[in-house]
Amino acid sequence: MAPGTAPGGIAMSRYFRKPVVRGTAVVVCTVALSTRSWSNSPTAYAYQWQRCDAAGVGCAAIAAATASGYTIQAADAGYRLEVAVTAFNSAGSATALSAPSQVVAAAPAPSPSPSPTAVSQTFSASLNPANPTRSSSATVAGGTLVAQLSFSKCPSLTLALPSAAISVTGPSIVVITTTVAAGTYVFTVSGGRCSFTLTVSAAAG
Repeated sequence: MAPGTAPGGIAMSRYFRKPVVRGTAVVVCTVALSTRSWSNSPTAYAYQWQRCDAAGVGCAAIAAATASGYTIQAADAGYRLEVAVTAFNSAGSATALSAPSQVVAAAPAPSPSPSPTAVSQTFSASLNPANPTRSSSATVAGGTLVAQLSFSKCPSLTLALPSAAISVTGPSIVVITTTVAAGTYVFTVSGGRCSFTLTVSAAAG
């Protein structure tokens, strides 16, 4: 009886070419197996992924890694992966071992969070006898809030943030700086008869 032949005369499966590990050898990526060609019509396959040292030797089975694909873990960084494929038919089974993968690279470092950016809102209006006080609402994401009131034809004006009980009076440029939570804030301007510009900014995020 020929080697590899069962008593009934059916030959066990044999591989023509080694299985190949395909995919990017980087942590969190998934690699898969190309089983290649086998003789004698295998009816099923079994898989066991293994972790090998950087030279591709000293391999050890990875617990529970018995599917045709494998998601690379952090513990695999610096190692090579290989997989043992066992093909079955009615005559028995045969096992082929893939060549080791490339050395697994660590996952890329996450991108740093962007620095908070200032979001500015600008309001322009005039004070006159019919409108001695003007109100403007600004919606901010929270953080350090800066409100700057600019004018030129009034001796002074008053800028107030009633919700924070802040009121500042001065000539030409009046500034309020405070820390706020995300929300909508109402500013009032009063104290003269002239045009003005109010700019409100706060760090976003």
